[in-house]
Amino acid sequence: MQKENLLSKIFLFLATASGILWTGTYFAKFIVLYQLFEPGSELVLREGFNVAQFSPVFQIIFPVLSLNAIFLPVFFLSLILYVITSKQSLKDEGWLFIALILMVCTALAEGALLIIFDYPVLMKLNSGSFAPQEIFDGIKARLKLAGGFTFGVFLVQLTIVFLLTLKPFRKNQPDK
Repeated sequence: MQKENLLSKIFLFLATASGILWTGTYFAKFIVLYQLFEPGSELVLREGFNVAQFSPVFQIIFPVLSLNAIFLPVFFLSLILYVITSKQSLKDEGWLFIALILMVCTALAEGALLIIFDYPVLMKLNSGSFAPQEIFDGIKARLKLAGGFTFGVFLVQLTIVFLLTLKPFRKNQPDK
């Protein structure tokens, strides 16, 4: 690998920090949201829960949802800017190419879900006056559509950690 300049190091730091924070808020979001439903059911609300009384619950969940929505675009942009400014050869650094493809595919798919489902929910929650049933229906639709994608994102993140740690598929270059 080449020696990196200051700008690429800054983008690498931003990509790493926002990637870690996005992953953490991503899993926290789904852990919290799935607690509203019966385990192993087709998203049936837990016994004793009433959607009409969910206003405080949604206000508590709001920071996790908003941080997740903020860190995904920051992560995606800083990662792309790091690759551009670092001038790494994707041909020589196979691990970087594979990690980049995995991250871009994951970020684009998650970004589409974010725009379609999460931003409308966030806008309603941010307005302060919202119908809990509307928010609940939006969250339920998001969870139904995402399905196993959440587990897939988890596997992709583990793969990326493996690639970044061991750096396989590296083209050996003689010293110049």
